[in-house]
Amino acid sequence: MRGTAVSRIWPALVADGLGLLLLFWLREPLRALLAQPSGQNSLLLIGVYLLFLGSIFWLRRLEEVGQTGFALVLGQRSRTVLAVLFALVMMTAISYQFGYFDSFMRVGPAELDEGASSSLFVYAPSAWLFLSLCYVFALAFPIAPRVAAGSRAHDVTALLVLLGCNALFLLALAQLRALADLFAVTGALRLVLTWLLLALLFAPPRLIYAQKRGGWPALASFLALFVAI
Repeated sequence: MRGTAVSRIWPALVADGLGLLLLFWLREPLRALLAQPSGQNSLLLIGVYLLFLGSIFWLRRLEEVGQTGFALVLGQRSRTVLAVLFALVMMTAISYQFGYFDSFMRVGPAELDEGASSSLFVYAPSAWLFLSLCYVFALAFPIAPRVAAGSRAHDVTALLVLLGCNALFLLALAQLRALADLFAVTGALRLVLTWLLLALLFAPPRLIYAQKRGGWPALASFLALFVAI
């Protein structure tokens, strides 16, 4: 029984253990990087976000591994609401890194021709919103499980899925820390707001993972990431 439990949760232990190491190593460098908005940072966010999208899709493709004893299941409506919230936050982060808000405040429609004005105020935000809303399809729409439980592919896919989720988790944490510094949010308020937002954004995939593989023990290592921030 113990061997079976370990075989179910080892991907979470490995992925979150690596996540903790990277958190302590990269937390400050990433915060400093994302504190200075740039096009390169936007591309970094988009690239890791696309990796995250693929991870969620393959998470949904995993078959359940026996009886996990995990009863906390998010319905489709809840997943849709949380996915839309995630999309809005992601769009805001991309816009911030592109310098959109700064440009919006400095440049008015009167200073741009029709094409430039449409690109800045309509097309660019629409493109970022569309890209961000792809998460709704990955998290909320029906996806048939195809990766057989108990197979080597299931083990490898589970590990890669969690690594992809944790990559965006680390970037999101760094971005939140950078914004907290910008708006001078400190102390307990900063910690509570960071915990709350990260939980809303990243708890749904981990709840799905716990349902499919590992149950409650698979969440313990994820909670360790929250303690470490």
